[in-house]
Amino acid sequence: MLQFNIRKAEPTAWIEQIEGIRQRICGCSSSEEFRFYFDDDIDITYLAPWHIVSLACLFAYAISSDDREVEVFSNDEITKFFNDDLHLSQYFKDAPYVEAETKQIMNLWKVEAAQSYAYSNSLTRYLKREYFRGKDLSAFNNALNELYANVADHSRADGMAYSYIRYDEVRGVICVAFCDFGVGIPTSLRQARQFPAEGVGFVEHSMLPGVSARSSSHNAGLGLDDVLSLVRDTDKTFRVVSNSEIYINSREENGRRQQTSLLDFCFNGTLIDFELDVSGFEDEEIIGESDLFGDIDW
Repeated sequence: MLQFNIRKAEPTAWIEQIEGIRQRICGCSSSEEFRFYFDDDIDITYLAPWHIVSLACLFAYAISSDDREVEVFSNDEITKFFNDDLHLSQYFKDAPYVEAETKQIMNLWKVEAAQSYAYSNSLTRYLKREYFRGKDLSAFNNALNELYANVADHSRADGMAYSYIRYDEVRGVICVAFCDFGVGIPTSLRQARQFPAEGVGFVEHSMLPGVSARSSSHNAGLGLDDVLSLVRDTDKTFRVVSNSEIYINSREENGRRQQTSLLDFCFNGTLIDFELDVSGFEDEEIIGESDLFGDIDW
């Protein structure tokens, strides 16, 4: 039996920790038993959406063999969150979505090609019904569609891809995180012969309008620029970790700043994390008969 300790860490060190555990699991037999122990100082307030999706991918990877047994040990609060709120174990039994217990938790979604738009569309309808009646969420819906299609079509994650979206009513933000254990954005773009300019990282290159790996006919792709546009005029940060790159697009005094740093390890996959300020949602435009027919010369 192998034991893994999940320690509190800032984002880069957290991803390195997740990747390190995955590499250790990779060399194990299919019948190996695993135990994951959370440090005592990790409580429910610490777990952000990007923690949750990366853990979901890690647990899915550990359980990828039917003969394996995996146990998770944590404090009562986190155990309740995983078991009673998220119903985490059910996601590893081919259930792409399980209803959450509270309406603020939109819950995990296992990203699959056949359902790439289903969750974004249903989530948008849910948010409009519960919180944002009369608001235009089309840009948010389009961005989610792009994210789900990119993961489903380009990541080659073999079922180890999850999203987690949470609405924080107190702060007025929608927290969005995607994680997959696939090939990564730099690898995908290299294979599609899409290369950045000198001094520009592959992830930063993927933010340019129209850049896409274009691996399927139905998803020519608007590139991640369509997603980045959601936060471009806000003070929120957009972060991507993929392969050996970490890309951060943030607000500074003189406008937005994008920065790419190279990691001293390779994360085989992609993690995308951002928050959306809901105060930017505009009112829906209602089209009436006068709008439809007013310009027609009868």
